[in-house]
Amino acid sequence: MHITAQTQPRNLVVIGTSAGKIKLVDLAKNRVTWTKDFGGNSVIFDVEWNSDNILAVGGTGNHLFLLKYEPKALKFNELAKVSTSSSIRSLHFNPNSKHQLAFGLFNGSVIIQNVAKNETLSVLRNSDARVLCLKWHP
Repeated sequence: MHITAQTQPRNLVVIGTSAGKIKLVDLAKNRVTWTKDFGGNSVIFDVEWNSDNILAVGGTGNHLFLLKYEPKALKFNELAKVSTSSSIRSLHFNPNSKHQLAFGLFNGSVIIQNVAKNETLSVLRNSDARVLCLKWHP
């Protein structure tokens, strides 16, 4: 399904919590419209949308979750769950390639993932320290 500018959802924000939940909030209605619990032992550190309504979710659970937002149903469906060797602190979609996602791990690695094919493109070992933030060059 292709979403046109007229049907593209507006005024939505996703919140990740220290209780392992993400919440979809409709700001225009000032209410939570959808919630997913990733487990009480998880902390959600970062969430990131791409232009295909795919939401990437990372945190302490050693998994990257890829969810597809369905605007007519006002909910997400899980596309993939990618196991990682460490917690994910930061993630960012490539502004020049909507299917490339970079995410940084607490073990110092940065992983480049193709979310359309659910495949790892590369693993970069850059540091002995935790990767706390990253951004693609525009």
